[in-house]
Amino acid sequence: MPLFAGVCETNITPPIETQMTGYGWVPQTCLAIHDELYARALVIDDGFTRVVLMTADLLGLPEGMVKTIRRSVAAELETDVSAVMICCSHTHGGPHTGVSAIGTSDPFIETLIIRKLIGAAKQASSTLVPVHLTYGESSAQIGVNRRKTLPNGLAVLEANYAGAVAPIVQTLIVNGANGKTLAMLFSHACHPTALEGENRSVTADWPGASVAALKRRFQKEGAENGIEQNALPFFLQGCCGDINPVRRGSWEAMEENGEQVAAAAHAARWSAHGRLEEVLGVEEITISLPTLSNDPSVVPPELQFTIQRLSLGGVSLIGFPAEMFVRYQNDFRAMSGAPLFLISCSNGCLGYMPTADEYARGGYEIIEAHRYYGMPMFAPECEKMVRRAVERLLLI
Repeated sequence: MPLFAGVCETNITPPIETQMTGYGWVPQTCLAIHDELYARALVIDDGFTRVVLMTADLLGLPEGMVKTIRRSVAAELETDVSAVMICCSHTHGGPHTGVSAIGTSDPFIETLIIRKLIGAAKQASSTLVPVHLTYGESSAQIGVNRRKTLPNGLAVLEANYAGAVAPIVQTLIVNGANGKTLAMLFSHACHPTALEGENRSVTADWPGASVAALKRRFQKEGAENGIEQNALPFFLQGCCGDINPVRRGSWEAMEENGEQVAAAAHAARWSAHGRLEEVLGVEEITISLPTLSNDPSVVPPELQFTIQRLSLGGVSLIGFPAEMFVRYQNDFRAMSGAPLFLISCSNGCLGYMPTADEYARGGYEIIEAHRYYGMPMFAPECEKMVRRAVERLLLI
């Protein structure tokens, strides 16, 4: 059967004086709105499976909100919970949603986000049209590995130009039968921290700037071809746990980063060729991961870690509820025989997931960050367990 798809975009910008989140050491309220925050929903149906992909300009979502949204959307759209994926861009310029232990979230904002995401999914499902999918990729690198090793062997948050990065932008394009592009999923791995901790303005950071730049390109293209072109770009955050932007500290840096990724995504769109399969698939695996404790008399708790796979025409989207280190992305892509998106901050965010060899170097992501999340730190042996789970998902 042919594929059918629908999209929807909704504004989730919080009011001024909402408490922000992203820089854990000091809770602060926003004083201005620099650019709007959005949530977007894409629904794809092949007649047997209905997949719902949602993105949001947020740092992350806590487990309770994720469960509420996924269950409600699944019930409303008559699909399985495992077919619903929520991906946050991880912007550090958005409202507190309860994913951080520093500061407090506003119940009104939480309820608003829940309703907006559910509503967007429902609206997208009501606008289904025939589509086909194409895949493309291009080169871009706006980030640098941020774990620099000092002479004593410990890591600090500084640029490490010899460290791992993922210099790629991937795209999955949803094309309408009428020749219009309905949606474009695009992914790059880099923290949305072009604006640093002093920022007090709401912003989607460079992913928002990328989306805005792509919209301008789509509109120009439509005008030149004499067709309406209001395609929705969907940003999917890659394995950015140890990647920061090279250009930081100004709105100009944010815009430059966004434009560079948008240009690569647009190039990847035009390099795409051939229709993908008209079939969808969904699967998820939940594993119990061990954590660390500083007290040898205390047995640390295990964390439930759900890894989700959406297969869209043979292209797999693997979502992780954590800030994954970039080596996971590079390794999984190398082992896969088909295009593979690796997505951080998907269906929640439980903190950082380093590779096991990084623990000896310490550093912010391993020693400090879990306290800001209010979570225990994952143990080094989690890497092997995560890798085995992904291998199982890719074999299904």
